[in-house]
Amino acid sequence: MTEELESQAESIRSRVRKGLLRAHRRGELQDLRQELDELADEVPSMPSKQRAKRWQETISSDSEPENVRRRDDDLSSNEGSDA
Repeated sequence: MTEELESQAESIRSRVRKGLLRAHRRGELQDLRQELDELADEVPSMPSKQRAKRWQETISSDSEPENVRRRDDDLSSNEGSDA
């Protein structure tokens, strides 16, 4: 199993290496760099902590749909009804 994974990893590395070399020879990497520089100029820079906070807020709001009740909500509503 380990040998198979190592073989697959080496195959992927080889394909990536060849692809990067081919892109370099065609000048595609320079084009990509220019496009990324243009994007960096247009996108306002934001401190990394602020980005992480926004990402965390996005994930937490997307991960819990409104129509699904959380388990601790169920437990707190059942505490008052000891029958």
